[in-house]
Amino acid sequence: MFLSLRSLVTAQYADQPYLVQQKARIAFFTLIFAILALIATTFVDMFDGNGSILEAILFNCSSIPILVFGMVAILRGSFQKVIGPVLVGMLLMLFFMSILLLSRHPELFYASTVQFLGPIIVASALFGTRRLVLLNIVIALAGVALFWLAFCDNTVLSRMLYSWTALAITSAVTYGLLVISELSIYQIQIQLDRNIQLNDDLEQRVKERTQDLEEARDLAERATIAKSEFLANMSHEIRTPLNGILGMAQLLSKKEQAPEDREFLQVILDSGRHLLSVIQDVLDYSKIESGKIEIDHAPLNLDQVLSSVRNIIDTKCHEKGLFFIINADSNTPNWLIGDEVRIRQVLMNLAANAVKFTENGGIYLNVILLELMGDKVKLRFQMADTGIGMNEEGIARIFERFTQAETSTSRRFGGTGLGLTISRELLQLMNSEIRVISNPNQGSTFEFELVMPIFKATQKLQLDNNNIVYPTPNTLRSNLSVLVVEDNALNMRLSLRILKNLGYQTEYAENGKIGLEKLRRKRFSLVLMDCQMPVMDGYAATQVLRSWKTSLDPIEQHNAETAVIGLTADALKGTRASCLEAGMDDYLSKPFKIEEFESLLVQWTNR
Repeated sequence: MFLSLRSLVTAQYADQPYLVQQKARIAFFTLIFAILALIATTFVDMFDGNGSILEAILFNCSSIPILVFGMVAILRGSFQKVIGPVLVGMLLMLFFMSILLLSRHPELFYASTVQFLGPIIVASALFGTRRLVLLNIVIALAGVALFWLAFCDNTVLSRMLYSWTALAITSAVTYGLLVISELSIYQIQIQLDRNIQLNDDLEQRVKERTQDLEEARDLAERATIAKSEFLANMSHEIRTPLNGILGMAQLLSKKEQAPEDREFLQVILDSGRHLLSVIQDVLDYSKIESGKIEIDHAPLNLDQVLSSVRNIIDTKCHEKGLFFIINADSNTPNWLIGDEVRIRQVLMNLAANAVKFTENGGIYLNVILLELMGDKVKLRFQMADTGIGMNEEGIARIFERFTQAETSTSRRFGGTGLGLTISRELLQLMNSEIRVISNPNQGSTFEFELVMPIFKATQKLQLDNNNIVYPTPNTLRSNLSVLVVEDNALNMRLSLRILKNLGYQTEYAENGKIGLEKLRRKRFSLVLMDCQMPVMDGYAATQVLRSWKTSLDPIEQHNAETAVIGLTADALKGTRASCLEAGMDDYLSKPFKIEEFESLLVQWTNR
């Protein structure tokens, strides 16, 4: 019950200052205990033999209605308005009942009445103002003196003086304590006001700082987005002509060449591929920095991953007279779940790095089975070389972006200095860390560990590289026509040349709008659709083409089902999904290898 009343009073003064809240709560319960004390005193006075029972009841209980009124007023939120009248009213009621009942018994007045005056004055100091305390002191001292003058003789003068003196001392002490407490409260209030002001100033500064940080964050995010978009656009603009350069160079390499011409041609191919790897490194780092890379979890064939690394690195090692050996634990499950593209990318970066800094000897790729954990496996991948090695200072620097172990290294061996940084970031996304063991002129070993779920591959998921069909040049396919929709003249010439060598009939269009016009007039077996073009891009053109499925025109109906292969220099994640969503059947990123391009043609024209 008391807890409920306490909560009720607290809720009534929730919007009031803290001091008012506490005074109201204490005053409310003080009035309750005062009522209980008066009732108890009444029972004592009824049986002590002094005076009549009726006088005891009237004297002690006369103030109870005033106290009850005060309690109700406090509960209704009027504490500050009623506490003064309640205390003054109790004093006046006390003197009134004394005159009414005790005028014939002055000794009872001093025994009973005066004992209530001190607590009322103290209560005035606790709950009221200084003015209220002074008023009650004056009423109490004057009332005691006037009672003696009106109803007493000299025989009780000493008792009156004693009571008056005790009441005066109590009043003085109470008033002094009130003044001291008010000064203390005043100082506390000043400090609280200062603290509130400081807190407001701090909150304002925090708000301003937070706003500055939010603006800085937004600016940084916009800058990161702008940088990513810039790099993506630059990548697209560079990869587009690079596709023509590498493509034409690959076509030229299939012809007989003089030794010197073949050397020049190889330089073009190597330089173009190196430029492509630089572009890809910068683009990958930008995607990692902006948090746009996500790790896939899909079935992968570990043997195929290692074989793909071998196929590329073997060629580079052969050019430098190095060996490349892969040692894989025979107990390692072949089918696992992970990000095949990113694991291959890390291994390729480490292997290419090893080849770059190795002049004699070779490279070892070791796959070590550390632990079988139920349906998971823990593997350690090691890339060891017999190259130039590094000291501790070099090891500490190699993972910094655009940095190599020594400043002279980049001039001697080339490279962006991003490969290892990208590898470390990718491994961290796969919950792994890369370690380096190296000494100058004693080679280097890079290793990392991966925990990967085991996947029991079905026959359907097992891939066979031998199923890839590479067409024979000059094979006659004169009954198959291919439409090339491409705005870049060099890339258009490359595609038309490859198609011509394979025997396809060809036509071309400079943008999607012209391509649709040609598709309305003639049946085609395949459409090679560039994605980014003026007037109408490849996405929009493909969507219009697929809408012809309900057309009444037989040519439009036929071409609505024709395979469309998206060709774009965009290398961002999501481009393939965008192509498929637009209605394309497949996607090939520029620059591409001619063999991949030819294989894709055969796949979609032999359906």
